[in-house]
Amino acid sequence: MNPKRIHVKLFLEDPQSAPADTVFQIFNNWIADTPDEVLIDVADYSHIHNGPITLLIGHQADYSIDNTNAEMGLLYCSKQALEGDLAAQLRQVVTAALKACRRLEDDPMLQGKAKFNGELEIVANDRLNFPNTPTALETFQTALETGLDNLYGDADFTIENTSSPSNLPSLRVRGEGTHNISSLLDNLGG
Repeated sequence: MNPKRIHVKLFLEDPQSAPADTVFQIFNNWIADTPDEVLIDVADYSHIHNGPITLLIGHQADYSIDNTNAEMGLLYCSKQALEGDLAAQLRQVVTAALKACRRLEDDPMLQGKAKFNGELEIVANDRLNFPNTPTALETFQTALETGLDNLYGDADFTIENTSSPSNLPSLRVRGEGTHNISSLLDNLGG
């Protein structure tokens, strides 16, 4: 039982540090400057309340600055089948999301202001192949614990079920202490 699409969201420490118009320009630059991925277009959804603000549409994945539940962050949405078991797939999408966060943090247009706090929310967006059942959630959590066992280095981490029965399976991961994106990527070997 593996979901075909997995979403990973990392949260900005300061929601004002990544203005929509600046991110729109940055995402447009990514289209030309990302040789290992097919990125297609950028859309402005800033008129939507509590949802995506700036969306970068790609073939393998979509990226967005997202404000769902009034929590600003980068949302990475895988769209293509991933290889390996669920733990390996989760590791792949978290690594890709962390790389996108680091790329935003390092972009000179944001002047070093955008920082992510290392907390993540992971959603299995596939009701057909991965329904929101207790068994699926247990499988999801076990795979997450295995795939991200060293994400926070030696620090303990917690996984909280944030889904409701009517929503997609969703887990929130928090590590003890403070963690920056570069160290999280190093811990995953990315």
